[in-house]
Parts: sequence; C-alpha cells; structure tokens
Amino acid sequence: MRNGIRLSDVLSDIFGKSGMIIINGLIEGKPIDQILKMIHNSRILKKKDEIKRTICGEISENDLFVIRQSIECISQHDCQIAQYEDRILKNITPDKGNIEILVSIPGIGFTIGSSILAEIGNIRQFDNSKQLVSWSGLSPAVYESAGKTAHGHITKRGSKYLRTMLIESAQSIARGKPNRLKHFFSRIQSRKSYKKAIVALARKLLSIIHHLLSYHEKYVEPSGNEKKIKLPDIYSDPVMGHDEMIHILTQAGYIVHKSNPDI
Repeated sequence: MRNGIRLSDVLSDIFGKSGMIIINGLIEGKPIDQILKMIHNSRILKKKDEIKRTICGEISENDLFVIRQSIECISQHDCQIAQYEDRILKNITPDKGNIEILVSIPGIGFTIGSSILAEIGNIRQFDNSKQLVSWSGLSPAVYESAGKTAHGHITKRGSKYLRTMLIESAQSIARGKPNRLKHFFSRIQSRKSYKKAIVALARKLLSIIHHLLSYHEKYVEPSGNEKKIKLPDIYSDPVMGHDEMIHILTQAGYIVHKSNPDI
C-alpha cells in the first residue's frame, strides 16, 4: 500500500480472519497494539513484531473510503458464494454416495470430486473406461502411415473441464505422500517426461473412477488403508437467511453495518 502499510509482506491472506481484524481495526483508527489483542491465532501472533513494522504509515480519508467500498464488495461476493455453495450442496445430496467414492481416491477432494461427477453425469452412458477416457480428450491421437501405427499427443476432444480437473488431481498425487498411484507416476516419469507421466496418471485416474462408480466401490490401497473421508454438511434449506449470512461474515472477521431502510 502506498501509505506505508504492507500487510501482504507478513500475512499470506490479508483477507482472512486475522487480516480482516487488522484492516477493520485500522479503518476504525485503533492502535496496532489494541488490534493485535483481538487476534487469537498463535501463528499470527508470533509475527506481531513484523506486523508492527509493516504498519508504519497513515491512511487518508480517500483511502479509507476506497477500502470500505472494497470490503463491502467482498462481503457481497462472499454472501453470493455462500448461497451458491449451499445450493450446490443441496443439489448433490442424492449423489452423496458417489461423491464419497470419488473422494476416497488420493488427490481428489470434495470440490474436485463434485465437479468430476457433475461433468461425467451417469456413468452408465460409458460402456467402458476407454470411452470415458476418449470423451475426456485424454486418449492419445493415433496416426497410420505406410502400414505403421504411431501415437501422438492427446486429442483434447471432449470435456476440457473434466480433463483439467484430472490433470490437477494427478499433479496433487505427484506432489503428495507415497501411494500406489504416485508409484505409477514415478515409474512413467523415469522413462518419459513429467508432463507425459502426469497425463498417463490422469488417464489412469479416469479409468479407476469408471470402475469404482460402475461397481459402487471405494478406492483402497493394497495395504488396506482407506483415505479418511470428510464431506461438508448439507443444509436442509437451499436459501441462506440474512442472520446466517451475517454470522458467517462476522466469523470471518468482517464488520457488517445495517443499512438505513429510509435511504
């Protein structure tokens, strides 16, 4: 910030709960020592000396106006995001079993799993995993010349969203803890490039997904260890009330002001 306040140098997320406490405190003109007493995050408090050093300027009235307007926009977007997330959770309730199956696979969390399931739809429309892989655009292009067959880059024909999510999951596995899928990736990478190994792992993931969804099975490592599955709560009412929205925002560190109905 041009006023000599550089919170982003200390806080990884200045719009997180602790960051918003500091920003709102500065807007209200509170001294930094008083603001820090309002923070209970031990990890943040270890940086209190650094935070003090980053706040070495003053905020003008014009800057205060801009900051307040920006925070109000963020609050409105957060409310809308909360409503969308709530609506999604309500709609996927019938597919909770399939979500649990996908989330049991390493590298796939609730958001990715829900997105994959939404993109695939009914798994019965794909007779086998090869059809699903081809539909995702992850299968390699095949060329024939002079009686010889050669394989090229992936076709990228089909659902680019599904393809992107699988690549992201494959990269998460490659960076994660050792397991059967990461061993598969490492074996391919030892002979080919990183990108080709990632694509191969994404292709394998999709084949596994087809099998598990078709037979209603969860992914289990050869050792017998199962991934701990934790899904978010499903709200009974798809529309979030104002009081609940305000509660969520205040818990996140925002200050919500009631507007004058006469204005």
